[in-house]
Amino acid sequence: MNKDEVIRLIAKETNFTIKDVRIIINAFVQIFEEAVLNRVEIKISGFGKLTFTTIPPRQVPPNTVFPKGAKLSEAIRLNFKLSPRLTELVKKRKKK
Repeated sequence: MNKDEVIRLIAKETNFTIKDVRIIINAFVQIFEEAVLNRVEIKISGFGKLTFTTIPPRQVPPNTVFPKGAKLSEAIRLNFKLSPRLTELVKKRKKK
């Protein structure tokens, strides 16, 4: 499902106009973008949680395409964890 399909579904479910829903979804995306840029965690009950993990500098394992003895600098990993409710729905879907 793409962004326009989501917008149309939300408009249909809420009786908001497509134009109003588009404004809300665009603002939502912008807030997520700013959160990612600023490493701000976001938790939306019933949806999930956006978090960040710092990966410390580390030695590259041997037998890789990197030169022997190469080191990787610190990195940031973005994580998104589904809410318990959505996780349970996924598990039920797998069982079918």
